[in-house]
Amino acid sequence: MAAVVQLPPPPPEPSGPIHLHSGMKAPVKIVDVAPIYPEISRRARLQGVVILEAVLDAKGHVESVRVLRSVPTLDQAAIDAVAAVALHGRAA
Repeated sequence: MAAVVQLPPPPPEPSGPIHLHSGMKAPVKIVDVAPIYPEISRRARLQGVVILEAVLDAKGHVESVRVLRSVPTLDQAAIDAVAAVALHGRAA
C-alpha cells in the first residue's frame, strides 16, 4: 500500500505591492513609450529628471504611478509615458 503524502498549501498571494529586490526577476519592457515633451517646456528649454514609482499588476500592466521627484511642467508627460508602457513577465 502506497503512503499518501500531503503537500503543504501554497503560500498566500501578497495582499499589496511587492518591491523589486535582488531575489526577483525584473519584468522586461516589450513596448517603449517616449514622453511627449510639453510645448511650454520645450519653448522655455526646460529640462529635468522626473522620478516615478509605478505599481504593476501580475500581468505587467501599470496600475498606478506616483511622482517621487517632480519637475512640475514635465510630470504629466512622464506619468503618461510610464502608464502606456507594456511589460512582460512577473517580478516574482
